[in-house]
Amino acid sequence: MVHQHQDDYYLAIRQSTQQTDSAPFIEFMLQMIFDAITEAKTSESEGLNAGLSEGLKLSDVDKVILAFIEQGRYMTNAQLAEKCGKSQSTIERRIKFLKGARLITRIGAKKTGYWQVKQ
Repeated sequence: MVHQHQDDYYLAIRQSTQQTDSAPFIEFMLQMIFDAITEAKTSESEGLNAGLSEGLKLSDVDKVILAFIEQGRYMTNAQLAEKCGKSQSTIERRIKFLKGARLITRIGAKKTGYWQVKQ
């Protein structure tokens, strides 16, 4: 960052020397540190979001489950298993994955609640 702002860096050194006060140089360096932290946090969150979006691979079963949940949000795991032609334990595993990926969420109680697909 200092290299990118080399002119400002030398200006801060000259001002500090002329004023016999290190404040201009310290202010410059603190601003560089702040900018570096801000840039790192921004690129980190952008990279994480991009990685999650690109790295998340849905199986065909996941896509079918999501489609059935969108059609009938009160669908049980047993009903999903029957409609998908998969075992109930497979459906439970895929539901757990979809919840972990924050693609679906459960609204309400286990017996009386429903699934919501996040957009």
